[in-house]
Amino acid sequence: RLYALLPLWRKDDDRITDFGKLKDLNPAMRRVIEAIGGITVIDCADFLHRDPNMLTDVVHPTAEGHALYAASLISYIK
Repeated sequence: RLYALLPLWRKDDDRITDFGKLKDLNPAMRRVIEAIGGITVIDCADFLHRDPNMLTDVVHPTAEGHALYAASLISYIK
């Protein structure tokens, strides 16, 4: 089985980049992956409950955030 993990929530998800707002990336990635087919898409955006205390900076999880990320991911692939 193949899995595609969409990015975690980040503190700056309203930041505008060359492709638009970061928060619009997951839906765009999902559309592309689903068009390929045969891949289970896992949207990790809510794995950290959008809690800034789960991040060491703008995007990298703390030790507690990594544990929560792992537990959330395991629930999808079991």
